[in-house]
Amino acid sequence: MKRILFICTALFVCILASAQDFSYLKAIDVEDEEHSTEAAEAAMECCCYLTGVRYNKKDSQRQNASSFVKKWLEANHSDNYLIDELIEKDTEVGDIYIAYFALNYLNHDQQGDLNELQLDALKNVVEYCVNTANKIKMTKELKEVEKHIQAGQLDDFMANLRLTTQVE
Repeated sequence: MKRILFICTALFVCILASAQDFSYLKAIDVEDEEHSTEAAEAAMECCCYLTGVRYNKKDSQRQNASSFVKKWLEANHSDNYLIDELIEKDTEVGDIYIAYFALNYLNHDQQGDLNELQLDALKNVVEYCVNTANKIKMTKELKEVEKHIQAGQLDDFMANLRLTTQVE
């Protein structure tokens, strides 16, 4: 009897531990100064979830977390944090990039050089996509980024990419 009770308790704890519920995010106002700490903590939790769990398009909690992180970044980071040329075609990669950018931004106490934050986020996205268990395929653009990372030329590649985009 004790054994059955122990197994049921362990099973219940495992189910609660694996279930992630982001329904509370709707109640957090990301633009309200009074709730800025709470919003930042929620954004950090969402980023950790998004970057720590493999991609599943049908995961509604992932969609909730991703939309909250986007909303939080738009309210708290005035610069253009996206690298449109590399992620605009693929929403899966874009979601992961935004999660890593926000995570780096939060880890740098909501400061830091935009270029540095973008480079770190790109490196993290490439690492995430290289891991086949995460179920996101490397795009042609990310494969190019990976080559430049391995050659130690990512800074130059990004500078050239920005110049080319400005000329167009």
